[in-house]
Amino acid sequence: MNWKVFILACTSTAATLFPGNGITCGGTEDPHDYFTSFFSNSVGPGPEYRPFYYTSLLKFYDDDYWYVGPEDSLAAVDPKLAEEWKRYAGAGTESDATQLVYFAKEDELRLLEESIQSGKPLPARWQKNSVAQAFVSVKKIEATRYLLFVKRTAPVSNPSDWEAAKTDSLLVNNYIAEANEAYTKTTDPFLKDKWAFQRCKLAFYNNRHNECIRWYDEHFKDNNSSAVAQLALSYKAGSLFRTGKLPEAAHAYSKAFPLSDWNKKKDFTGFLWATDYCRQDLLPSYLALCQNDKEKATMTGLFGLYGTGYRLPLLQAVYKLDPSSPLLPLLATREINKLEEQYFTPLLEKEKGGKAPYWGWYWRAEEGAGANLTNDSLQAAKTAVMNKNYGKAKAALAKTTEATNSKNGKAQATLIDLLVAANEAATLTPEREAQLLPALQWLVQKAGEEKEYEIFCRNFFSQILAQRYEQQGDTAKAALAYGLSDLPFLREQQKEAYGYSPYT
Repeated sequence: MNWKVFILACTSTAATLFPGNGITCGGTEDPHDYFTSFFSNSVGPGPEYRPFYYTSLLKFYDDDYWYVGPEDSLAAVDPKLAEEWKRYAGAGTESDATQLVYFAKEDELRLLEESIQSGKPLPARWQKNSVAQAFVSVKKIEATRYLLFVKRTAPVSNPSDWEAAKTDSLLVNNYIAEANEAYTKTTDPFLKDKWAFQRCKLAFYNNRHNECIRWYDEHFKDNNSSAVAQLALSYKAGSLFRTGKLPEAAHAYSKAFPLSDWNKKKDFTGFLWATDYCRQDLLPSYLALCQNDKEKATMTGLFGLYGTGYRLPLLQAVYKLDPSSPLLPLLATREINKLEEQYFTPLLEKEKGGKAPYWGWYWRAEEGAGANLTNDSLQAAKTAVMNKNYGKAKAALAKTTEATNSKNGKAQATLIDLLVAANEAATLTPEREAQLLPALQWLVQKAGEEKEYEIFCRNFFSQILAQRYEQQGDTAKAALAYGLSDLPFLREQQKEAYGYSPYT
């Protein structure tokens, strides 16, 4: 992906416009809907990056979503780990692997072990589990004993809810000795990785941090693609942090971060601790530990995923180091959201018929000519709209239309095009209103399908359309637009969806 166009949209003069202190939190504000936004997080990377979407009111964007997760415990399942066990079994489904590896009780695993050893029929618990059947078929007795070990040692790292971990250090030392012995004896490469991980994990929880670091370095190499390699690296990073080696810990966390979709939030939490919450003056010394440009790009990008301040130079640095970095669209969207929060929103609130917003972000189309434009031109177009440079916004959108094939990218382009059409004309004439109608109908339909676009729809009626009518003195249409911003048409749909009927 080529991000040159978006980076060119944002010049260093914008740095002087960002306040030195963060935005403070109001008591009842919705952390996902407290500024006027028209830029979708969905044009960025996948849902694994959701915690890092921009909001100044939470540490992580999804911190208030704990109560809406799955009702079962599948939220704790690492799909990569389950898939790895399925492949190791040589047959079966990922769902059955999940049941065996994550949810089997110790006594159920012992019955499976007995079936493998004696040839007895599988107990009822496992008769329909394809992975358990494969274990019996190929005599995976050693793997079953490994899973039994994991069940026995689980309380060391997973205490019961509301309880602090109570570690018997002598008992855990015995577990470590058992893991070391199994690691030495096994000739199975798959289980070798697993036992290497167990001794790193147990050493971490028993405060044997130097051994955790050493054992990781002895076994896990950069080309190890096992699902537990990333987890072991996280424990090494934690051990480096506990022993006061903060730059080394941050480096290890930054290497672990790209390796797992499931563990990114935990790794970034450790990264925050090791960098004093992404203190910008620490970046040069931390970069000195990185071994190549890709590592430097990740380290730099992670320093840009926290805080409300201006981070465009970090985005530029990531682009130069690794133009294919998956952090680029996330960082770009965060910068757009900061502009929407800190400048676009207050200027819209003040503007009824007067001053146009201006800040030092601009897009030089001639410098982006020939670039491989994808979502970067969406950011450029949105920046141009905020700067009221609608000609440049349309030029960026034209190239976006040619290059963007994703559903989310096309939707974002349509929304920006609507913003341009609603703002570029001096007056909203009946002819212009007729031109806007198809796009407005699309936005209303989209609002009924996606929560994010419901917010965009409300913002368009209240912050764009109503204000345009006020600016041209059409109070009746302004009042209508304000009324529509409450989205009464969606409220009726929602009532019908939930079987609501008024009292009669």
